[in-house]
Amino acid sequence: MVEIKKITVELKELRKISTSIAKIVSANIKSEKVRYRLSKLAKILINELTELEKERQRLVKQFGEKDEKGNLIVKPEHEEEFNQRFDELQDESIEVSYIPVDLTGVEAGLNAVDMLNLEPFLDEKYIEKLMTDNEPIEAKKDEEIKTKDAPA
Repeated sequence: MVEIKKITVELKELRKISTSIAKIVSANIKSEKVRYRLSKLAKILINELTELEKERQRLVKQFGEKDEKGNLIVKPEHEEEFNQRFDELQDESIEVSYIPVDLTGVEAGLNAVDMLNLEPFLDEKYIEKLMTDNEPIEAKKDEEIKTKDAPA
């Protein structure tokens, strides 16, 4: 039986992890089960980010005007109110239901910041393995390849 977890995330935190989310969406994932779990999680998070961006655009229209290049920008005299209202919106929390993911074998080019961003969504056993592993994952992968290709 698969355990479904729930986490409460503030929208401003979701904005911070959007780059990491984009990396996992475009990752080379060999496991269909992991691909499904990541796709489902990414869809939920991206939908929330899309709604937040729509609200930000609405506020820009409300407090903005077009500059000489035709770009819509917030008027300087309204920046404080715009920022206050957008910050208030970003403080909103959402609840996300998800199945924890094991990223073993996922080639996503994740760095340490990405791993920290995605940690709440990762399988605990995977995190424990990362914490106790003395070698970088990439080095182990290279060693496994050499071992497999070596003559018996």
